[in-house]
Amino acid sequence: MPFLSEKFHLSRRSLLRYGAGSALGVGLAGSGVPLFRGAEAAVRSAPLAAPRLTATGANIPGDPTQRTLVVVQLSGGNDGLNTVVPFTDPHYATLRPTIKQDPTTLISLTKDLALNQNLRPLFNYWNSGQLAVIEGVEYPQPNYSHFRGTEIWMTGDDQRTGSLGWIGHSLDHLASHPALVAVSLGVTVPQALVGQQPIDIALGGSLGSFAYKPAGGQVDPAMISALYDYMASNSGSTSNPYKKLVVDSHEAAQQAISGVAAIAKAGYTPAVTYPRSSLAGGLQTVAQMIHGGVGARVLFVSTSGFDTHVTQKNAHDGLLATFAQAVDAFFQDLAAHGLADNVTLMTFSEFGRRPGENASQGTDHGSASVMFVMGPSITGGMFGNAPSLDPANLPGGNLIVQQDFRQVYAALLQDWLGFSAADVLPYGPYQPTPLFAPRPNIAPTAHPTAPVATSAAGVAATVAAQPTSNATNHPAPTAITATTPTATPLPQPARH
Repeated sequence: MPFLSEKFHLSRRSLLRYGAGSALGVGLAGSGVPLFRGAEAAVRSAPLAAPRLTATGANIPGDPTQRTLVVVQLSGGNDGLNTVVPFTDPHYATLRPTIKQDPTTLISLTKDLALNQNLRPLFNYWNSGQLAVIEGVEYPQPNYSHFRGTEIWMTGDDQRTGSLGWIGHSLDHLASHPALVAVSLGVTVPQALVGQQPIDIALGGSLGSFAYKPAGGQVDPAMISALYDYMASNSGSTSNPYKKLVVDSHEAAQQAISGVAAIAKAGYTPAVTYPRSSLAGGLQTVAQMIHGGVGARVLFVSTSGFDTHVTQKNAHDGLLATFAQAVDAFFQDLAAHGLADNVTLMTFSEFGRRPGENASQGTDHGSASVMFVMGPSITGGMFGNAPSLDPANLPGGNLIVQQDFRQVYAALLQDWLGFSAADVLPYGPYQPTPLFAPRPNIAPTAHPTAPVATSAAGVAATVAAQPTSNATNHPAPTAITATTPTATPLPQPARH
């Protein structure tokens, strides 16, 4: 079915502040029991199509239902230029006199781009074709507000506010919903996971502490549970869609509590020592849930600190080191348990940062940045070109957008999770980034490039439709090339 334009009503949306567990908030983890203030008498509903499972490539697991997507949010606006550095561009050092990366410490990926040295743990994944670096990612007419920028990336909708989450809306199309089909490791549900069905759970803390908790300690959880049970037994509960969603949310919560309790007792032992960081701890919990076989299709983790307006260099370098070490431990752990092939990880941030440093030796909110997609089942390499830092190519002092982030979403939805991207992403269609195309042979010393599809016609049309005053700032993306890793590849993992 075509994309369903579904918006939150303000009263629906505000409920997220009081609880987690569905679009209407099941009180789990640190969020507490929801307080249903000023709720509407009914909730709009719409028919949902069954998922359209796509043909899978030869190099990815055959059953989409067994695959998990792990989303890592780099909250604050990650600086793409100091993450993947265009070290051969002569303007780089001029624009960043104090926060530039030392070129002698960088880890070369292509002839023009290199990894920040603090991302060294990721280099083995690059060598083995398990890391995709996606350059110049954003959307037409970027928004530089943290709130609105995050909302756009969470929903895939850069024109309307209050939309359903791109992940939650896709999971609405499932014929059945395991209680832990979508989980975030925070105390509130990120908007990306919000759908029409009670399918999103905020774990809040450790698995052992996952339970109903009162808001401010003022409500007896047993009493709330009894209230939900009474509503379920009430003869009118199924005729009122709002009441039905509340009851369904309660049932999902009860199932989730039982499922998490079983996972906590399942005997998982990490195969590696995880670093001592909150991100690493979150990813270890993610690994434990995947090991427990809870049926999760999407697991969401957020790490903050990327709003680097002041004295950026040391802080940003530390954030990248924390990220790389945590992700490396996570995939080593999965591989040791024989689970890595079924997991793909992606990163996103609400925007990039401006090419030039500011007077505080930091960077301000900017446009296009870089995304990482990782896992044994992807086709790794460089997707996109090194950004040009020539002032003539920096409209308004910002980087030119090369590709729309919804191209990446389309690949993950269609080619990994098995949904129809057209049912989820607005203003398409979008040409999926070829992250799951047949893996090319990688020559140890050559630097081959192969042309891939440009941005979707729908993306170009959207850009072209923008007002003339903005069209010159963000022209339609040009042809993108996928560059395969250039170093000697490591042995490939077994496929199935």
